[in-house]
Amino acid sequence: MRLGHLTFVAAAVLTLSCARPDRDFYKTGEPHLLAEGIISTAQCETKCCLTPDGRTLFLATMGWDPQDSLNQDIYFSRWQKGRWTAPQPVPFNTRWQEFDPAVTPDGRWLYFCSDRPGGLGGADIWRVALHEYGFGEPENLGMVVNSRGDDWGPAFSSDGRVMVFSSDGRGGAGGHDLFRSAWSGKQWASPANLGRQVNSPQNDFDPCVIGAMERIVFASDRPGGHGGLDLWETRHENGTWSAAEVLPAHLNSQAWESCPYLSPSGSSFYFSSTRRTGLPAAADIYVVVAK
Repeated sequence: MRLGHLTFVAAAVLTLSCARPDRDFYKTGEPHLLAEGIISTAQCETKCCLTPDGRTLFLATMGWDPQDSLNQDIYFSRWQKGRWTAPQPVPFNTRWQEFDPAVTPDGRWLYFCSDRPGGLGGADIWRVALHEYGFGEPENLGMVVNSRGDDWGPAFSSDGRVMVFSSDGRGGAGGHDLFRSAWSGKQWASPANLGRQVNSPQNDFDPCVIGAMERIVFASDRPGGHGGLDLWETRHENGTWSAAEVLPAHLNSQAWESCPYLSPSGSSFYFSSTRRTGLPAAADIYVVVAK
């Protein structure tokens, strides 16, 4: 299946050379539905991500398969003639769950989560190579990263040297905690808990890493938010993580917000919300664009 010329390395260099927008733009900009009727539909759309050139979008869906309305699958869409094309399913979807896509900053790998056979616990983190003409075979990240519990939401620092994800199979402050793993050049190191300044006794997951581990935006159902599930932010300052703060009410509603993602260019902030329907199984993808 051809993905088209993604020009990973050239696009990454171009992105780094362009002027970055205000890092706080998503805290003041107004969110709107992403490609209503094409990307955001009457079904459920959650996590999305982009290739480094910004021209291929991957998204996690539920209810798009008419044969199984509760199955989560990953689709991709291409930016052509000023619009997103009708999404197509990736070839490695199964009758099990596939969700939480994440493209590495170099554009060479697509990471995702799945509870398919061959894993170590509930949902594991997997990856497939991205080629000009299609996808490689899925690879499980193995027991160094994956636990006997659920491991969700891989996200990467801008240099690709750190992966942040959530797990409920490694102990910690509560349900799902956020962990970090460093890339050695050959493999991911044993994950470390981000600590109680970040993690709570509730569930903390869906990390979005901003810059080289300068900030993390994530979803949490801890007290102090605006609804049942909200977006929070922590900053790395003076060698430690700041106490997490809930993002403003125009991003968080009385419904559920999750799956934050910052585009490689740093100019678009995406997240998933059930504000339009109020139904957990009918989320949409929203975007805030820097001015």
